[in-house]
Amino acid sequence: MEGSKYVGDFEGDKKYGQGTYISANGDKYAGAFENELFNGQGTYSYANGDQYIGEFRGLYGMYICRLRQMGVSEGSSLPYSHLK
Repeated sequence: MEGSKYVGDFEGDKKYGQGTYISANGDKYAGAFENELFNGQGTYSYANGDQYIGEFRGLYGMYICRLRQMGVSEGSSLPYSHLK
């Protein structure tokens, strides 16, 4: 994505391992990546200061924003069916 930045590990040409991704709008994810996706423990920090800290399972940024809009709070979880 134009204006975004990634610093971290790669496997081949894909984000894999530990890294930090900063989007063009200032949102930031720091944590585990697998095959270009957020996957494992990490922290997603929104530009407005909100944060999600926890487990990620192959979620793209659009799904994380969707979780925020659904009002997920600390200690909450959603079945993966909500992410489709």
